[in-house]
Amino acid sequence: MNNDLKTLLLLEDKIWNNTPLQDDEYDTVFSILDQSLIKDVVVLAGLISVNHRPTLLRLIKGFPKYRAFKQQQLYIALGTANFMEAYKFFFELLRASKNKEDTIRLSVCLAKTHYFIFPQLLIELDKAQDSPAYLEKLKTVLERMGFRKLRPYLRMFPIIPTEWIFRDVFGNNVINLLYKDMEDAQTNLKNRSSSKKR
Repeated sequence: MNNDLKTLLLLEDKIWNNTPLQDDEYDTVFSILDQSLIKDVVVLAGLISVNHRPTLLRLIKGFPKYRAFKQQQLYIALGTANFMEAYKFFFELLRASKNKEDTIRLSVCLAKTHYFIFPQLLIELDKAQDSPAYLEKLKTVLERMGFRKLRPYLRMFPIIPTEWIFRDVFGNNVINLLYKDMEDAQTNLKNRSSSKKR
């Protein structure tokens, strides 16, 4: 096992034991990240840096200086972040992406994340209406997310924002059934409410 990996594993162990890392320890993580070309080392350094907002922002700020190989490994780490800044950054990268492979990687990271990105996704869909290329990339994110994942979020709205985009991606029948389901739920709620008053 190389020394950089050992150092990172020790720092990761501190995080798992709820011991905050010091600034100089984060500096060590970034020093290793800047110098290493080993995939596991880059990913682990990225994972350590995204668990703390200031270091996440530092990683985002320094992201353009890394070569494509390192950036691709850092997507993995950024996709685990618990801060919206990581996902806003992904959307920025997706908008600017001209590389098909990067576009695919970014769309998968956004679609499969554990983080609740739906509000930001709606903002991006609204902004993308004047950018056909970006809108197509966002439609790919929606397709990869799948209707099953989006359904509970869409049910929160009496009228789906940017509905035409969701109809374009998932089809009229799916969206019409969602509205019918929402109407049926509302009717059932009214019926229960009126029966309790009796």
